[in-house]
Amino acid sequence: GLRIGAAPSRFSAYAAALRARPRQGAVMIPAGAVRAWLAPQPAGLLRMRPELGVLADTLERLGVRTLGALSELVARTMRHEDIYT
Repeated sequence: GLRIGAAPSRFSAYAAALRARPRQGAVMIPAGAVRAWLAPQPAGLLRMRPELGVLADTLERLGVRTLGALSELVARTMRHEDIYT
């Protein structure tokens, strides 16, 4: 069935469409809610871009299961880098 997702970026719209249910209406993500909506989504969503498939595999092996966990890891790394620059 048809699945419809709407969001400000192609990635988030595709992720929304994957979560939509056929014949149950579209999943719509407002611009200000994208980060919060994507946070609990699995890191495996990165596989929708073929060039990121290996990254998704690596993240999962390292225990990074969600996009929110990836975002936090990046934020912590950036804060850590600020200490040494």
